Amino acid sequence: MNEAAEPKPEGAGALLHSERRRQNLSLGDVSRQLKLSVRQVEALERDDFGPFGGPVFVHGFVRNYAKLLGLDPEPLLRAADEKLSPLIEPAPEPQAEAVRRP
Repeated sequence: MNEAAEPKPEGAGALLHSERRRQNLSLGDVSRQLKLSVRQVEALERDDFGPFGGPVFVHGFVRNYAKLLGLDPEPLLRAADEKLSPLIEPAPEPQAEAVRRP
């Protein structure tokens, strides 16, 4: 448990981290209550959403963490979406077939 690694000052993770510390909860306390590993909780607090398998899972974990801490999840979800947007790739547009001339 490395609590010395502070999250970046912006984003959902920083808010979750600071509120957890304010409530004097350890990473272990949160991981047990959310049924996540300590590493997953640390990743959420760093806004490192890559390991979570997609935005739907990130939203669920952020929402549950916010509720555990008594926070309104909506602003945190919007902040998470800002971090997720580079991870969400738009579907490729269909390419027009080249017209062949005889």
